[in-house]
Amino acid sequence: MISIGLGGTALADDYPNHAGTNGIIYPGQSVYGTLENGSDQDWFAIDLQAGMSVTLDLEGQRTNRGSLGDPLLAVYDVNNREIGRNDDGGEGFNSRLTLTAPYTGRFFVSAQSFGSSTGTYTLTASGVGGGAPVAYDDYPATPGTSGRVMVPGQITGNLENGNDEDWFAVQLNAGQTITISLEGQPTNAGSLSDPLLGVYDGYGNQIDRNDDGGQGFNSLLTFTAPQSGTYFLGAGSFGNNAGTYMMRVTGQQPVVQDDFPSNPQTNGRLNVPGQTGGNLETGDDQDWFAVQLQPGAPVIFDLEGQRTNRGTLGDPYLRIFDQYGTELDRNDDGGEGFNSRLQFIAPQYGTYFVSAGSFGASTGTYTLTASGGAPPPPQDDYPSTPQTNGRLNVPGQTTGNLETGDDQDWFAVQLQPGAPVTFDLEGQRTNRGSLGDPYLRIFDQFGTELDRNDDGGEGFNSRLQFVAPQYGTYFVSAGSFGGSTGTYTLTASGGAPPPPQDDYPNTPQTHGRVNVPGSITGNLETGDDQDWFAVQLQPGMQVTIDLEGQPTNRGSLSDPLLRVYDQYGSEVAANDDGGDGFNSRLQFVAPGPGTYFLGAGSFGNNAGTYTLTVTGSAPPPPQDDYPATPQTTGRVNAPGATNGNLETGDDEDWFAVQLQAGAAYTIDLEGERTNRGSLGDPLLVVYDSFGNEIGRNDDGGEGFNSRLDLTVPSSGTYFLGARSFGSSSGTYTLTVTGGAPPAPQDDYPATPQTTGRVNAPGSTTGNLETGDDEDWFAVQLQAGAAYTIDLEGERTNRGSLGDPLLVVYDSFGSEIGRNDDGGEGFNSRLDLTVPSSGTYFIGARSFGASTGTYTLTVAGGAPPAPQDDFADNPGTTGQAFPGNPTTGNLESGDDHDWFRADLQAGITYTIDLEGQPTNRGSLGDPLLTLFDGSGNQVGRNDDGGEGFNSRLTFTPTTSGTYFIDAGSFGSSAGTYTLTVSPAQTGQLQPVQPVQPTQPIVAETPALPQPGGDDFGNAPGATGQISVGSSAIGNLETDGDVDWFAVTLDGGTAYTVDVEGRRTGGGSLGDPLVRIYDTTGAEVAMDDDSGEGLNPRATFTTGAGGTYYIGVEAFGSGTGDYTVRISR
Repeated sequence: MISIGLGGTALADDYPNHAGTNGIIYPGQSVYGTLENGSDQDWFAIDLQAGMSVTLDLEGQRTNRGSLGDPLLAVYDVNNREIGRNDDGGEGFNSRLTLTAPYTGRFFVSAQSFGSSTGTYTLTASGVGGGAPVAYDDYPATPGTSGRVMVPGQITGNLENGNDEDWFAVQLNAGQTITISLEGQPTNAGSLSDPLLGVYDGYGNQIDRNDDGGQGFNSLLTFTAPQSGTYFLGAGSFGNNAGTYMMRVTGQQPVVQDDFPSNPQTNGRLNVPGQTGGNLETGDDQDWFAVQLQPGAPVIFDLEGQRTNRGTLGDPYLRIFDQYGTELDRNDDGGEGFNSRLQFIAPQYGTYFVSAGSFGASTGTYTLTASGGAPPPPQDDYPSTPQTNGRLNVPGQTTGNLETGDDQDWFAVQLQPGAPVTFDLEGQRTNRGSLGDPYLRIFDQFGTELDRNDDGGEGFNSRLQFVAPQYGTYFVSAGSFGGSTGTYTLTASGGAPPPPQDDYPNTPQTHGRVNVPGSITGNLETGDDQDWFAVQLQPGMQVTIDLEGQPTNRGSLSDPLLRVYDQYGSEVAANDDGGDGFNSRLQFVAPGPGTYFLGAGSFGNNAGTYTLTVTGSAPPPPQDDYPATPQTTGRVNAPGATNGNLETGDDEDWFAVQLQAGAAYTIDLEGERTNRGSLGDPLLVVYDSFGNEIGRNDDGGEGFNSRLDLTVPSSGTYFLGARSFGSSSGTYTLTVTGGAPPAPQDDYPATPQTTGRVNAPGSTTGNLETGDDEDWFAVQLQAGAAYTIDLEGERTNRGSLGDPLLVVYDSFGSEIGRNDDGGEGFNSRLDLTVPSSGTYFIGARSFGASTGTYTLTVAGGAPPAPQDDFADNPGTTGQAFPGNPTTGNLESGDDHDWFRADLQAGITYTIDLEGQPTNRGSLGDPLLTLFDGSGNQVGRNDDGGEGFNSRLTFTPTTSGTYFIDAGSFGSSAGTYTLTVSPAQTGQLQPVQPVQPTQPIVAETPALPQPGGDDFGNAPGATGQISVGSSAIGNLETDGDVDWFAVTLDGGTAYTVDVEGRRTGGGSLGDPLVRIYDTTGAEVAMDDDSGEGLNPRATFTTGAGGTYYIGVEAFGSGTGDYTVRISR
């Protein structure tokens, strides 16, 4: 039987499932729609105010509101995130959901089905209260309207205000006559009292209109299109009334000739790459083009129209169908403007169909382009040679893919002589793959064909019964007849099964291991099977070995047989029935150290499972002669030799050796094979001075001995590790041959007569040719100037020297300072100030006698920092008298000057710190902080004065001494003027001592004492900020969040900036900001929209009131910051 799928024109979707939907619903309104296919979703926009509740009902067959059997309802926010869903919450299978808007704005209601059914439905939004909807226009009165109406067809809408007009696009052909009715209150089709109907051409020019031509005040108009194209029908009102309405369009489309049909019999063709064009004569027209595609080759299809001047079609819609007319993919607006673009990868070779259609039932011409091409030949899953990686068991099954028409996949199969085996190669016919006509062949182990079959199975599948003439490996080939490609299933049935897989071999190469004490289980798959287990024993060690099976319920083996072998596989002991029943037990004393093997077998060639147990205790471990650490006592010369002993199977002995860079060495580790010890299989490892492995060898010498040829990159100490392969023990001899090359030429001597020079500031490079080399560089230094000297190598890619060591000498060559590892990694850094100007010498050497190149850098040279005028502690000499300005200087960016001020309780003071903005000094951005007499911070301000000047208003509750800190925002330096002005005059009372426990009132919030939190993250524990100002805060710990309360107007756009380290607003590395409304609900969030890693959040308020700004760190982090809010 042959099945042929016939493709037809897909039903046009009435509403899309995205935020650009033309569907709109209002509280108190119902809308109607159709799910054209099982996966269809129709979205409707609904605009709500925060806190407003609506009940949404999606009804179908159950309540006679449509034909949809089981409606499913979902709600999405403006970011397309699902926020609600219901199935069967209404009557019967209908859906009902009550939504309370978490924010003011647009939401989307999705009408869909449970179980992929189709049909019509009614969606109703019932207002419950909690606010009023936000007014939005459902359809604009412009040619860009989203409104569409078919002929025949109808649509509903709403005039939100008296001067609103809604436009709907309609596609008409020249000479086509339609009748348009616009109905409202007169016929109960809506609430609009006096509808007014207009007709506009494609450019928006009115060409016809009607008022009251229908029943009552309804409008009715008959219109004949003068030419083909898009027209717009305008729904308005007479007398500037608002309300809902229904527009109906009736009439017949004239018969037009279609250029390309929408089915697999189309005459349209498209090459890849290539281009074609066509015309959509009617709104529901689709033109299909056949295209040949290769599997795995990405092809980009572009369907273009009016937007890119490639035709007149306003909104192209692109679809892809397979050879049977089944839709595979679609796209709308993926290209420029409303053009469509889709990248498609064919799953298999063959004919596909590209459909050119339109969104919204528009007509017009278009251009269809295919770009891309065939990929490189696909990777073959299985080769057609005896070296194939394909395997097939008997009985068994496998699958594969013929990537090209001439591909064959071979599978190795083990066959028994005389056992009939049936092979089935199946594909598309029995749904076992996509291969149309499989072709089966059998080859022997040499690749000679023995048999073949085509179509011996069901349909075009292949079936072949084969009897192997002898035991061995054969190859089954999966191919195709006629050069087709596709996937397949290959099955083998009948025949003798392959012998079982052995869990442990009976050779010294076994992977089986057992400890003392310890146990292990296994399985004798056949009667002649024997499983070996390696065990490490010391001389004189006595162990008891039990091999148990069925007699003690430790397995199914009826009569276990136990043997013991030495490291060469020679039997040294055996036992049968020495245990309980037919179990075996044997006591064994090891004659020498090393690996032994315990053989688990059976008496009488039985198969079955068993348990092997070894008990006993090892004698105290022997003393290790050399440890495997850089602290080893082992030494070997180069050239030279030494010997040692691996006392246990996991022992390793290290020997330190001095090697020269560039010298060729040969290292031999020898044992039993050459009579240089008793170790059976030596293993040699080489380590650098830090203990990192840089080379190894096993069996590179004679027999199992190890040999390694080695050249090291730098001179120094290395370590040679002697160990064993296979965990054996024994004695060995370690030999190093070779030697050092001639010593290289030194670039700079380590004397005051050196030719090396370096400027300050400046840098130079050099090379330590030997491990004890040191290079000196003369440098001119100034007395009292601060210098930083860096000696860098491998760590920072400034040379190859592994661990630089830096030494500084005076002009006589006497050492005056040194550093090792003070820089990054093993680099050296030294901060230096010399007592007198003159010539000094910087010595570059290495720690650990290594060699390599380096970079020497001298930075600094500036004279010592200027003398600070005022200290930043209570011991300051600075004094600020109310009413008398005082001046000072911040000599550096991190300088702070403190001034003592005696203030009286109950008097309000204004403290001004001024600089450049008011010509009171050169300081660009003063920062003012106030402390009480105990040094506790009680107030702070930045930019509260004119420009960037600072101003703080403060009313002490206790008379006494306070301290004013003059600093800068952004680490600038400069001069300033400090003024303390009392708000009222009068006789000041005597100053009383400050009591730290009494409260102090300040206009700005008090920052925390060390270890405390400055601001909480709840409405009752926030900082304060006003629009147009800034505040400073600090995240003291990871996870800290600071809230600031701010009073905002309703319906107003605001911008919040938080600045940290990037822009000098504080030390916080990556701030993050969240905005919360008056209920504490989050309404906005931002990270990194400002400069660098700073956030900037822009939002519009709903209702006015107190909002909250939350500042935190992205990920984790601490530090201070500045927050600002502006309109």
